[in-house]
Amino acid sequence: MKQYVQTITIILICLVGLCVNAHASAKAGEATVAVGSTTTISLATTYQTTLRKATSVSASWSTSNSNVSITSRTNTSCTIKGVTAGTAQVNYYCSYYIDGYYRTMDFYYTVTISGSSSGSSITLTPSSISLYEGETYQVTAYQPGYVGGVYFTTSNSSVASVSTSSNSGYYTYGTVTANSVGTTYIYAKSAAGATSSACTVTVKTKTISPTSILVLPGSKSIEEGEYASLTATVSPSNATYSLTWSSNNTSVATVSSSGRVYGKSPGTARITAKIDGYSLSDYCDITVTAKQIVATSLSAEGPGTLNIGDTYQLSPVYAPNNATVSFQYTSDNSDVVGVSSSGLLTAVGAGSATVTVTETVSKLNTTVSVNVPTPEVPDIDISDLDNVIYIGNVNGSAGRSMTLSVKMKNTVAIQGFGFDLYLPDGVTVAKDEDGFNRVTLSTERTTEKKTNYFDSNLMSDGALRVLASSTGGYTIDGTDGEIVQVVVSLDDNLEEGDYPIILKNIALTDGEANGYETEIVKSVLTIVDKDTDLSELENVVYIEKTEGRIGSQHTLSVKMKNTAEIQGFGFDLYLPNGVTVAKDEDGFNLVSLSTERTTEKKTNYFDSNIMADGALRVLASSTGGYTISGTDGEIVKIVVNISENMEEGDYPIILREIALSDNNSQGYETAYVKSTLTISSYTPGDVDGNGKINVVDFTAIANHILGKTPAGFIEKAADVSGDGKINVVDLTAVANIILYGNTSAE
Repeated sequence: MKQYVQTITIILICLVGLCVNAHASAKAGEATVAVGSTTTISLATTYQTTLRKATSVSASWSTSNSNVSITSRTNTSCTIKGVTAGTAQVNYYCSYYIDGYYRTMDFYYTVTISGSSSGSSITLTPSSISLYEGETYQVTAYQPGYVGGVYFTTSNSSVASVSTSSNSGYYTYGTVTANSVGTTYIYAKSAAGATSSACTVTVKTKTISPTSILVLPGSKSIEEGEYASLTATVSPSNATYSLTWSSNNTSVATVSSSGRVYGKSPGTARITAKIDGYSLSDYCDITVTAKQIVATSLSAEGPGTLNIGDTYQLSPVYAPNNATVSFQYTSDNSDVVGVSSSGLLTAVGAGSATVTVTETVSKLNTTVSVNVPTPEVPDIDISDLDNVIYIGNVNGSAGRSMTLSVKMKNTVAIQGFGFDLYLPDGVTVAKDEDGFNRVTLSTERTTEKKTNYFDSNLMSDGALRVLASSTGGYTIDGTDGEIVQVVVSLDDNLEEGDYPIILKNIALTDGEANGYETEIVKSVLTIVDKDTDLSELENVVYIEKTEGRIGSQHTLSVKMKNTAEIQGFGFDLYLPNGVTVAKDEDGFNLVSLSTERTTEKKTNYFDSNIMADGALRVLASSTGGYTISGTDGEIVKIVVNISENMEEGDYPIILREIALSDNNSQGYETAYVKSTLTISSYTPGDVDGNGKINVVDFTAIANHILGKTPAGFIEKAADVSGDGKINVVDLTAVANIILYGNTSAE
């Protein structure tokens, strides 16, 4: 029976051997076990997971020789025991089903069986090593009868580290790497517990010679009592060296061993850094200046008021008086007061400015306020002057643009002219889309071809300088009229009132190079915004708000509101630029006495004239003692021409110097009355734009209301009532214009 069992066992062993040999095994890992000791070999986690999901699992473990035995096993692990020192192979084979498919696993593990658990002694050679930082060295561990399983340790890995590099029989080799200066100990140990004697490893600094040195900065200035740190850079960066700092003038500056310089007294010293044992050095030249005394207080006295053109030298006062100081000067309004780098103030324009004085060392500052009054320029009667350039009194509204008409009154033929124009604060020369001044040569009295040089520029004092000449010898004949147009913009915040417009440095030259100069000419710009409220005025002359069309003639109705019996009246009329008094065929002003409230026989003196400032002056009186009874109505008609170049908008009409006299010679005076002339490109009611209002316009409006708008229909002109709608109200208004000459039946 025993023989039968042995036969069966042999057959199973053979079958197992055949099974192993029938599959291509793969190495799954390594294991180490000491003689007499046990260890467990387990499948990798991935394979264990697969087998947990499988069915019909059949696994077997086997060994290649008797150096190791299997003491227990499962489908995924086995426990082995070391029998004799040496090596062996543990084989694993498994078959299973997963997802309906038949699968197999075939692995082997290499096992090293070391000597007995007490182990044999380990010899580590050499017993000592001396290395430079970064160097390596190979040590050898020998343990007879013990294959593999030896490893190395170090007592201080920051000084030297060690790793196993290879094995050969009973020899194990390790690589020592020197990391930093110091001493450590290397040991060889086995898994069985054997430990070698120590190998002493000494790591030394590797000496690298320096090749150059650079001291930065190369020069420096410090005050007495101040410190400065110098830096010495040695190349290469890993060179081994020691550095010595020195000063060639220790009474001026000293230096520490780290390169920190101290300024002792004013003067110069050379600070040198030298590499000991080498002919390598560099230096920094130190200048020690006297210690600055910083100002603790600052003040400055200003002039208070300067007239244009005046200067004033600022002299700041500071304490203590031996302080080191440096001043900067700035003006917050250089168009009013300029200031030089030395503190010289110059008044260049009317207004106010604040000049700031800054002491740059102490950072203290103080301010000086300066007021520059508008110069008092006497009114000049142009009628007493010849060969002069002037601007008449003009009217404007805040927030708008307007054109100043510059005129020349001359008795000789003028070949060239120039002037400086000073505008009040809040009035500036307008710019075109390219940024150029909107200053143009007027062709009323010359042409661009004849006056072929013309230019303008804004000067540093704020003046607009204009220069014109004919290099071809053409001249502007003697007469009176416009030569230049200057478009200006009025700020929104300009208040109502009179503002001076000054022309200076006026110079004209004739064809024979004779000069005609005028120092200054003053005009007045009157800012008016609201139409005058007449409800609280009596015995006054006025013009109601009216509307005219671009490029047409328009009649202004001058009315008088009076409670007294008026025997005479007079006024000056100022028209906006582009609107001029019309002339009759004989060249006289189309200004007539209205017979609505008087007759030419009763008011037997009536005349008008264009004054030097551009105003139309009207004067009327009855030398026979007749009076105009107290009421309200038209007294004068003035026909004006509206230029084709005017733009649509509202323009001021100003009546000034209004004076009425009754039959007792009592006077009634009003400074000025403002009204508005609305310039449009149409006449209310003239819907076909032919300059007449008749049945054609009436029919066109009727057709428009009925939805049959004719060609060329001007809708703005059809809204006669100005309510934004075109309906029967406007149709009735046009009928009244045709029948009665006004928009409402009388």
